[in-house]
Amino acid sequence: TEILIRSDEVDLPPVIGVVGNINLPEDAPEITVTFTVKDDYTAFEDLVASVTSSNLSVIPVQNLVLIPIIDGGFWMLHILPLANAHGAADINVEVSDGVHVSEQQFNVSISSKNDVPSITAIPAILVAGDQEIVIPFEINDMDHSAGDLLVYLETDRTEYLNAGNVIIRGTGSNRELVINHKGIAKGTGDFILVVKDDEGASSSKEFTVHFGGEAPALVIPPLLIARDGASGFTLSWEGDALLYVTQDLNKPFESVPAAVSPYKVDTARQAFFKLGLKP
Repeated sequence: TEILIRSDEVDLPPVIGVVGNINLPEDAPEITVTFTVKDDYTAFEDLVASVTSSNLSVIPVQNLVLIPIIDGGFWMLHILPLANAHGAADINVEVSDGVHVSEQQFNVSISSKNDVPSITAIPAILVAGDQEIVIPFEINDMDHSAGDLLVYLETDRTEYLNAGNVIIRGTGSNRELVINHKGIAKGTGDFILVVKDDEGASSSKEFTVHFGGEAPALVIPPLLIARDGASGFTLSWEGDALLYVTQDLNKPFESVPAAVSPYKVDTARQAFFKLGLKP
C-alpha cells in the first residue's frame, strides 16, 4: 500500500518589521533602531540578516552594526553617521531563511550645520621685549574657504594696534601673528584673536603680550549718575571697568557681578559706588 501525503502549505519569506525614515542633524551621536523578524518555518536564531548603505560618504557599512536579540525576536541596528557629513542614505536590511530573502528599506537624512572655524594654538603669554616675534598659526573651516574667513584682533589697548605693534599677515590657511615688529613697543596688552565665517560662527584665542618696560598708566573712567524714578538711579561709564559698592565707607567695597553700563540702582538706602580696572 502506498500513501501519498500532499500539503498545500508553502515556505513563505521572512517578515521584517517596518522601520520609519530617520532625520538627524549633522554630527549627531549614534542612534539605535529595532525591528522584528519572523519566519513560518525557520527559527529566529537560524535567520541571517545583513545591512547595506547607498551612500558610503554619509553612513559607511562599518558604521552599521546588527545585533540579534534572540529572546525578544528582534534585531538592533546601530547607526553612526560620519563626522561633518550631511546628505541622505538608503539603508537596506536583508533577512534570509536559507531559501527566501526579504528586504526592508528606510532612509536616513542628515541635515547640514555650519561648523565653527578652527585656530591652532596661540601661546597665552608672549614676551617681546625689544624684539620682534612671529607666531605662525593656521585657520580652517569645514564649510568655508579659509581665504573667505574674517580674521581680526579685539583689545582695549588700541594704541598697540594703531602703532602696528600687533598685526596679522598671510593668506589662506597659513597666517602669522607678528608682535613688536619695530622692537620699540613698551608695556603690556591683552588681545583676542578672532576667526569668523560669513554665517557668524567664530572661534577665538586670548593672549597677553609683554612688550617690555613700564606699562602705560591705565585711566579709570568717570562714573556718571542720573535719577531714574522716585527712588532709582542709573549709573553709566565708558570703557571696560568694574563697578564696586559698599553701604559703609568703613567697610571694603565689593564688586557688583556682571554690572554693565548703564546700570540701574533701585534703593532708598545710602550706598557708595566706585569704578575700578579689571584685573
